[in-house]
Amino acid sequence: MRKKSNDVNLESTPVLKMARRILGITAVLLCIVAFEGFGKSNHSGPRFPEDAKRISAKTYKKLVDTISRQVGKQVSIPELTKANKRFESLIDEQYARYSTAPLNMKMNKNIYENLQSLSSYFNKVNDFYSKEFKPGMNIRRGAVGEYRSKYFGRTGEYPPKSEFSDYFFAKHPEIYDTFRLSAELAGKVDQYKKEIYSSSFKHELGLLQNFIKKQYGIPNARYRKQDLLIALMDSSVEQNNVYLLGKVFKVIQSIENGMLLLCTGPSYNTFTIFVETKKSYPDDYRFLKPVTVISDGYFKYTSILGQNNKVYKFKELEISAKYYFL
Repeated sequence: MRKKSNDVNLESTPVLKMARRILGITAVLLCIVAFEGFGKSNHSGPRFPEDAKRISAKTYKKLVDTISRQVGKQVSIPELTKANKRFESLIDEQYARYSTAPLNMKMNKNIYENLQSLSSYFNKVNDFYSKEFKPGMNIRRGAVGEYRSKYFGRTGEYPPKSEFSDYFFAKHPEIYDTFRLSAELAGKVDQYKKEIYSSSFKHELGLLQNFIKKQYGIPNARYRKQDLLIALMDSSVEQNNVYLLGKVFKVIQSIENGMLLLCTGPSYNTFTIFVETKKSYPDDYRFLKPVTVISDGYFKYTSILGQNNKVYKFKELEISAKYYFL
């Protein structure tokens, strides 16, 4: 006959059965909640509005101050929006002036400088936008970088880059319009500047080439506005190229129809050249004001020691006409 055991089967007690049932239901509910939340973004707005508001106010002030310094007086953003529209009319007016007389070089230079001033202003606005609202993924700078850094320090993960920008531009739509219009106008100004400069440079180069051909008998002169020392150091002196000769050149000897010049480069490389000129310069003279010369082959001479030398030959160009784009 088997003896009755006093051990209790814990798995069969009503309390534990109920506990298992509750745990099972809880686990199912947690799975459902997790599944429903999977893939959903919690980035609908700034997670810490107090940070966003503070950074937003600071960014707004920084923008106004930056633009005010550029304009030269204190401005507000609504005033800036109106100013941009006036700038748009001014840009079109400047281009219309150029279109009526495209060969008036003095006027073209004035128009180009006016557009250059506007370009500088628009670039300041666009640089501000890039710096504050387009930081790199791992760069904590600008307004967006500061906001992301604040959040990163608390949660260990970055919020989307657009989160603060969306918040800021929703709060200040007039600033978004300002950035958008400034970018458009900057593109228009650059387009007009390139056209005016290219057309004017080409026209003046043609005038210079005709002058050199008529006065010095050298056809098809090329103009690069390059310092002669750089060309000598790079061994890139080319026939019929126009160069600027500066104060690093010194007269070492005056001879018939010209002079021998010595130049010492930054690496103590020395270069001797011959310049044909109608002018007379004393020995050891340095050219404090740039002199325009054109390459014209080679010059051979014999030194006082009887050594035969061959150096680059240039002709000094006596240009009286004023050029605005060369």
